[in-house]
Amino acid sequence: LEHIERFHVALGTWFEPRGFEIRWMEHDPGDAQLAVSLGGTPVTLARVDHDATSIAMRFELATGSVAYSGDSDDCEGLRALCDGVDVAILECSTAAGHKVAGHLSPKEVAAIAAAAGVGRVVLVHTYPEVDGVDLAAQVASFGYDGPVQVATDASALWI
Repeated sequence: LEHIERFHVALGTWFEPRGFEIRWMEHDPGDAQLAVSLGGTPVTLARVDHDATSIAMRFELATGSVAYSGDSDDCEGLRALCDGVDVAILECSTAAGHKVAGHLSPKEVAAIAAAAGVGRVVLVHTYPEVDGVDLAAQVASFGYDGPVQVATDASALWI
C-alpha cells in the first residue's frame, strides 16, 4: 500500500483507479519471469532490456495468446514471451538504420517475430520521425513473412 501512496503523491489524480482495481505485486529482482493470474487469465511477466523496472507481458486468452513488449530492446525475456504467440504487440520506435538503445527497430522486430514463430505483429510506440515510413514493409524486408499492422491511437485489436 505504501508504494501506491507514493505513486499517488508523485502522479496525483492521474494515478487514481477509474473503474478498475490496482493490485501491487512485487517479485524477486533475480527472477527472470513471474506467472500470475488476472481475472482468471494467465499472465507471464518477464524482465526486458530497457531500464531496471521494465517488463513485457504475455496473456493466454481463450481466443489466443498475446505478447506485449512495452519499451524493450531485443533480449531473451522478450523472445521467450513471444515464442509461438498468436499476436506480438511490439514497440518499434524507429525506422531501419536508426536504432535507439532500449528500443526495437524493424530489424529487431523481424528477428524476434521470425525466430519465435509469431502469428501476427502489431507495431506500437512509433516515434514521430517514422510518420510516412512503411514500417510493415521494413519488417518484411528483414525476414518476417507474417502479417504486420502499424497501430495508431485508439486502434482496436481482435484476438
